[in-house]
Amino acid sequence: MALAAGCGAPISNGVFLEEAKFLGALPTQERFGAPTQVLYAPAGDAPVLAAAKVRATDWDDWFGVLAAAGDGLREAPPDVATAVKRRWDGVEAAHRLLGGSMGQDPGVVSFWVQAEVVRPGEGDVSWTMSLADDEDGPWTGVASGTHREREDGTGSGDLSFDLNAIAAVLGGHPDDPLGVFYVQYDDADPEFAGARSVEAAQTLVPGAVLTHGVVGETIFVFTGALTVTDDGATRLGYAAVLHDERGGWGEGVVQSDVEEETLAWTSCWTSFGGLVWQGGDPGIATAGTDASACPVPDPF
Repeated sequence: MALAAGCGAPISNGVFLEEAKFLGALPTQERFGAPTQVLYAPAGDAPVLAAAKVRATDWDDWFGVLAAAGDGLREAPPDVATAVKRRWDGVEAAHRLLGGSMGQDPGVVSFWVQAEVVRPGEGDVSWTMSLADDEDGPWTGVASGTHREREDGTGSGDLSFDLNAIAAVLGGHPDDPLGVFYVQYDDADPEFAGARSVEAAQTLVPGAVLTHGVVGETIFVFTGALTVTDDGATRLGYAAVLHDERGGWGEGVVQSDVEEETLAWTSCWTSFGGLVWQGGDPGIATAGTDASACPVPDPF
């Protein structure tokens, strides 16, 4: 640095900023990770929080593979670097699966990544990604996306990925199809006071779409199995959940015994996951006496 200063040629950050525009488009844990306050919430007797933790674990597995791939690419020099493109022909990456939704036991899985990132001039950055279980392939295209960067370094964008294809590369054998995800994200969404937001539609088959979403580290929205009715049955439902150091709140609907009809429910719990109150339409299991006892007021 002293030599550079002595020669009158200060080191420029331009080359690093330019590289960041390519690398910043790739998936990251910070952008797509499960909401940590929900994922690692204590396991109490609140059924909605328990269901949210299960689904957040699935989310961490699904998006964690992409984030690990992005991290692996950022740590390796590209094989091709031009004014408009970066390409990696094969980089090894690994991710720890927390659950079994992709048809395999929890544990660390390793894989290889190929990717190309293209930035034409000052336009949006687009990228594609392929995975393989071996350095020599065969390669399977699994994801693609577009990223739009703001002047402050944050950005927004969209991507799609085939979870069935990812599971197959990792050697998983899920019991049911996992579908294709269509995702929109914002690193600092002004609608949520600058917190990151991710919205994901999981298309299993035409006409069957499951909704998921994350806001910051405390809010998780998901479609999944819920046990909130007074018959004790597990039913498909939709939930919006918040959990933080105060406790938590959840609300949503579950399928009823009448076709195409749903039952609305609301629930809350302590910071340790202890059920405080639950109620809703006739048929929803009730607990507690009044929603005023909830440690978290309705955040939705």
